[in-house]
Amino acid sequence: MGYVYNSPPEWPPPPPGWTPPPDWRPDPSWPPAQAGWNFWTYVPDRPAPSRGGVSTVRTKAGIGLGGWLALAGVVVSLVALVVGYLAWIHPDPANEVSSMNERASYLRQVDQMCSATGERLQGVSGTDYRTASQMLNELLQSWASLPLPRQADSSLVRPILDALEAMSLSLGEVQSWVEQGMADRAEDEFQRTIEHVASYRQSSRAYGLVVCPNVFNVE
Repeated sequence: MGYVYNSPPEWPPPPPGWTPPPDWRPDPSWPPAQAGWNFWTYVPDRPAPSRGGVSTVRTKAGIGLGGWLALAGVVVSLVALVVGYLAWIHPDPANEVSSMNERASYLRQVDQMCSATGERLQGVSGTDYRTASQMLNELLQSWASLPLPRQADSSLVRPILDALEAMSLSLGEVQSWVEQGMADRAEDEFQRTIEHVASYRQSSRAYGLVVCPNVFNVE
């Protein structure tokens, strides 16, 4: 049978017979595998059943075409397993998110933009939700135009930008309801704004930002 994938007990069990493809990498949320864990286990082939006690005798001509094809299949399987194992222990850096050191310059640029937006927001009336919405949208556009430290960072930055956009749109809705004199709906929408702010703060702090989580206060 050859080598088969052996998933660590701390990870979700894979489907029966599953083998990780070359570009596969474990979910970052999974706990690390035990030190020295053997990801590949050798399972020997089962011996072929005997046929009436008659043993198989190799001919003088050698193993024959069928034997060579079987051997080639074994070699191909071993090569695939080795490639998969190397991809496991040495994943492609392009598919990994950046380290804190690699994203330091990016974080500094974004925090500077948030600082400037925060200073502008301080001069906005607490009930001028439309102006606050416009300023947050301007921050969103500027932020989204910055190149990421690594392309894989999109999975971490996208939720922050989505939450920031939701904040901006929600504040605009609050202002619209206020102008229509519908205080109850304005209050309901403002509660949703608070939820968007909480999501934005959590995701931006997790990525390493310092100033941006507090660019807009709803307390």
